[in-house]
Amino acid sequence: MATVYVGNLDWSTNSDGLSDYFKGKGYGVSDAEVMYFRDGTRSKGWGLVTLANESDAARAISELNNADLDGRSIIVRQDRGATPKTDGSSKVADTKQEDAVLSTTKLYVGNLSWETTDNTLETVFSSSGSVDSAEVMKRNDGRSRGWGVVEMSSEEDAQNAIQKMNGAVIDERTVRVEYAKARGAAPAARRQRKPRRAREEKSAPVAASNALYVGNLPWSFGDDDLSALFKGMAVSSAKIQMGFDGRSRGYGIVSFGSVEEASRAIDIVNGSDCEGRTVSVRFDRGN
Repeated sequence: MATVYVGNLDWSTNSDGLSDYFKGKGYGVSDAEVMYFRDGTRSKGWGLVTLANESDAARAISELNNADLDGRSIIVRQDRGATPKTDGSSKVADTKQEDAVLSTTKLYVGNLSWETTDNTLETVFSSSGSVDSAEVMKRNDGRSRGWGVVEMSSEEDAQNAIQKMNGAVIDERTVRVEYAKARGAAPAARRQRKPRRAREEKSAPVAASNALYVGNLPWSFGDDDLSALFKGMAVSSAKIQMGFDGRSRGYGIVSFGSVEEASRAIDIVNGSDCEGRTVSVRFDRGN
């Protein structure tokens, strides 16, 4: 038996669909599983397929990596969760060295527009997985340094983000995305320092309020579309946040008559699907 990792899956692809795809390509599949978040309804965008032997796994990696499945160019590679081969000490050392580089969730995002904000980064990268923190680095005078750090919730989410976002356009700039460790020469104290958003959340939890941040929205959404997401709830106002160029930044602020109504809205709408995007809803941090 040999297992391959399959990433960049469409959110609609399930375990049966993944299995059928490999079987349709002539592979003997022992098991295929798409991974889901704890709520059991949202795909993480990756899965594992167990094939008959190492030869089939090598062939699948060669033939199916970057192939199309449900409209997405998938990633097929060896599952790194498997035990490394021990057919030579140097090879084991190389594998451990590679894992030390790749086993991370923190990403460097370069060539950012001066207008790009923390919320923009969080919103854009949440389309690749769950985002723990996102920060655009600033100079002493408050101006952007043109790069930022995004920390994903898992290694697989980070890999998906690199695959999807490296070379993508954010605020009219083609960004570079790579593992943060690849930047190398930063002092140890700086490497260990968590992004500002993560530090603030740990030291000062977000207070409940009647205003909600709603992220990962379709770029085409207007104020009325945002309000319609909370249909049947007591919405006081709904506003899409716009950039200097007059285009949506992919998130909005929705206000309610009370904290209780806002809290109920989070329970109902957070994690729901909107035109293929998983909507993120939380109490507004007031940024």
